[in-house]
Amino acid sequence: MLQRGQDRSVYASYLECICPEIPRQLLYVSKALYTEISETIYGENKFVIRAQKAEDLRVFGTLSDTAVSRLRWLMIRLNSWPCHRGHCSLMPLAPPRCKTCSASIDLADPELIGGQAKSKAMIQEWATLCNRLASCIPPGRLELEFVCDVGDMETAEQIIKPLHSLQRLGKCTIRLGRRRNHGLETLARSTSLRLTAHYNPHAELGSSQFPFFRLPREIRRHILALTNLDPSNVNGEHRHGFTIKVGKWDASNDCYSIVPKRICCHHCSFTRRDCSCPSDYASYSPGCQCRVLPLNLFLVSRQMYAEAAEVLYTANIFTFVGPFEETLRCFQALQPATLSSFRRIRFLFDVDQSCRYYEHEKAWACLLSFIAEKFDLSKLLVIVDTSRDTLQCMHNDYEEWALHDLYKTYTSVAKLVKSMLTGLHGFHVFLGAFFDLEPVLERFVMGPDYDTDQVSEGEDEDEDAGGVAEVIEGEAEAEDEAE
Repeated sequence: MLQRGQDRSVYASYLECICPEIPRQLLYVSKALYTEISETIYGENKFVIRAQKAEDLRVFGTLSDTAVSRLRWLMIRLNSWPCHRGHCSLMPLAPPRCKTCSASIDLADPELIGGQAKSKAMIQEWATLCNRLASCIPPGRLELEFVCDVGDMETAEQIIKPLHSLQRLGKCTIRLGRRRNHGLETLARSTSLRLTAHYNPHAELGSSQFPFFRLPREIRRHILALTNLDPSNVNGEHRHGFTIKVGKWDASNDCYSIVPKRICCHHCSFTRRDCSCPSDYASYSPGCQCRVLPLNLFLVSRQMYAEAAEVLYTANIFTFVGPFEETLRCFQALQPATLSSFRRIRFLFDVDQSCRYYEHEKAWACLLSFIAEKFDLSKLLVIVDTSRDTLQCMHNDYEEWALHDLYKTYTSVAKLVKSMLTGLHGFHVFLGAFFDLEPVLERFVMGPDYDTDQVSEGEDEDEDAGGVAEVIEGEAEAEDEAE
């Protein structure tokens, strides 16, 4: 924490220190008390070194070997971006500034490039620090977090090489890039697993491969469901599915936010501000709880693509936000087999679509007509969400004219769904007003005996969902025989 006035680039209202001071006077009482307090200080606290130049790493040399051997948590960051203090969020200004401390982005550190003199000095000092850690800290004690954004793979290999001198770590988080990069991610992951003795050499390319496709189809599907393709196996927030805004996938998965934003799980780093989420950076963090889709599965073969897509589309809720015309174009760009694999789709109405429904009714009808023609309605759950209307009602003090327009919209939407989506598996409604009307509209569309609770949003089992996979599997086998 920074004290007021310690850093002139920080406004007085930011980062005032609220931490109690270390009782340094106790260290001078006796050697016995010094030893006991030192063990507590270095063993129970988390230390961060942010180095902008090689000389910043030499502060580590001022510690005694005994103090270094007691370290349990250590983070080393060789360059900080977009804020030189490690913060990750920017304010949309010109020029942009840090959202947390208002520091200019010009103060941030550039990416490390191996051929530069500054980078060579930094790598040399970093190697010296690693050798010191290896000689002092016992195996399995240290949890290390290392962040160094590099400009190329060659520099990444140079900066990773000193880490191999360390003894076994209890935990290791590595970030090597400011944006996702498959090569850097693979390097970070394999290095972290090696350092924590979790590395499997048989996983290397060229090794014998497990005959996955010889397993029964039900077992293969269950294995794929244990990956991040299925949201029920994700230990984090925003696990309900995916959000498509104006025809484009939104990585933040925040369907209610107008401005796209990145989301950190705050479990990737013990500092809770030096983000190392693999969903945003070229990194590997064993503690990260973000959902990262295993996209490499779709590149293995056509059969794997089909089976992975089957799990992806059957296990997730897809929320569509924006004009109905854009949603329709998004659907039209997909293959027929993909459209028939959808099991849960959700339409989030904005205030204009609810209050001026008469202007959007034609586009909504065209969208429903396409769904009726291309989707498998007998297995499809449609969710209509107009919960944004609550703010509109509050803004207009729940006046009669506003409520009348919304009531007319809700009933019109339900009538259109009932007339066009015959044989629908399920229909859920979330309204911004007239909350008691929700079960009424659902039973109006589905029938008087319809029970929302029985059509759970978490249904994942589908006995007949494998048609697509089996067709493509047969095509792949035929091609193999021809070859």
